[in-house]
Amino acid sequence: MLCPSASETMENPTVIGVVDASAGKATIGYLKIPVTANSELLALAGPYPTQVFRLAAACMKERCVHQAEGKCSLVTRVVEVLAKVTQKIPPCSIRAKCVWWDEHGADACLRCPQIITTNHQPSDAERIAAGPSAEFKLPPDTP
Repeated sequence: MLCPSASETMENPTVIGVVDASAGKATIGYLKIPVTANSELLALAGPYPTQVFRLAAACMKERCVHQAEGKCSLVTRVVEVLAKVTQKIPPCSIRAKCVWWDEHGADACLRCPQIITTNHQPSDAERIAAGPSAEFKLPPDTP
């Protein structure tokens, strides 16, 4: 299964979309075909690749701070807190393997285009959906 809000440090990330901030509110423009997120491509985005690219990578399961009771608590909060940003499910190259789709179906997809993995200016709702780190267990290898 794939996490659709992965970081560049996860194993074998792929670019599944590009952040489009041209309309004032950033949204994701999805790629028809994922692109390997190699170091050269990620370097084009500067110090915060996930402000520019939407990445997917293998779900880290219990090693992820968002894992709770065998499910992704991030997508649960996204569905519970954030409003839908589209009425039509956007095209997605990873849907068949997407954890968010698997756990919440269309409810996740209708909110997905607004998720910017590294967002330095989140709205109050986005901050709540992202969750305070104190609510999550740290990965086993975290000091």
